Amino acid sequence: MVEGGSVLTTDSYLKATDVDHALNELRFTISELSGGQFEKLTNPGLGITRFTQADINILNALPRTV
Repeated sequence: MVEGGSVLTTDSYLKATDVDHALNELRFTISELSGGQFEKLTNPGLGITRFTQADINILNALPRTV
């Protein structure tokens, strides 16, 4: 990824499954990230540290370098 660029996080890159939980219950927590941030496409520019597999599946979690 180039500086200032972004890459869409799809389930090809990051995928969790669990037969006992819905996709919106499978949560990722980002910690100790440097040189970038995750953002939601619906709120660009605002860094997030938590998102769900459902966010990834609907293409709503985006890592961005800063």
